[in-house]
Amino acid sequence: LDVGSHPEYATPECDDVAELVTHDKAGERILEGLMLDAQQRLSDDGFTVAESDANFVLFGTFADRHEVWQGLVDRGVLVRETGPLGWLRVSIGTPDEMQAFHTALQEVTDGQAR
Repeated sequence: LDVGSHPEYATPECDDVAELVTHDKAGERILEGLMLDAQQRLSDDGFTVAESDANFVLFGTFADRHEVWQGLVDRGVLVRETGPLGWLRVSIGTPDEMQAFHTALQEVTDGQAR
């Protein structure tokens, strides 16, 4: 499982530019909803979440982010160990990928933000 993928959306074949723009905007709204959900769940779990309009969420803080990163990798979830010290970055994935990420994060952190 690579939660660092970019599964934004696929635009179907369209007959004209207006139809293409309509589908593209719908995909952007889907991605935005997935990101807002991820930000809210992380915040609800006690993590600090950086504001962002990107397709990833920067969250923390961890006394040993490498330990948390490794625990996620051991569970088949790939996040990025990047950004400010103590923070991790997860790219927005499909709902199933995000559920796997949240489940693994709960296991690694024993359900509590560090």
